[in-house]
Amino acid sequence: MLSLFENSILTRKDGTYLAKGRDVLKDKKVGLYFASCNKTSKEFTQKLNNFYKIIKEKGEENFEIIFISCEIRKADKRKCIKFGHQDWLYLQLEYPAMM
Repeated sequence: MLSLFENSILTRKDGTYLAKGRDVLKDKKVGLYFASCNKTSKEFTQKLNNFYKIIKEKGEENFEIIFISCEIRKADKRKCIKFGHQDWLYLQLEYPAMM
């Protein structure tokens, strides 16, 4: 899993950039969450939030979720990230021609 994100810059919900994936994800279990801002995704996001919260409350620091938005427009991606996500990591994919 680490090799997929080795040179990717991962970001937190608040916009803080973290080190490259190889540094952030070393020795961690990782869940990938691909979604857009539709009703089905929102329902699952709430369930995933609850799961993530329980895991973190139990002190499991070696688990991360990487959110990958299926939205094309930057504004839609931001909206999707702000909707009820815990402090997950997210992969910022940019397509300048589509912004």
